[in-house]
Amino acid sequence: MRIRYGMVGGGPGAFIGAVHRMAAALDGEYELVAGAFSSD
Repeated sequence: MRIRYGMVGGGPGAFIGAVHRMAAALDGEYELVAGAFSSD
């Protein structure tokens, strides 16, 4: 069973957002299903 998650922040120019997405993708058990990556 995959864990579904949402993310706030981590858009273009943000270092830590990409790191968190890569870490979650390592074992394939997580699925990003919602996010707000920019205030624009």
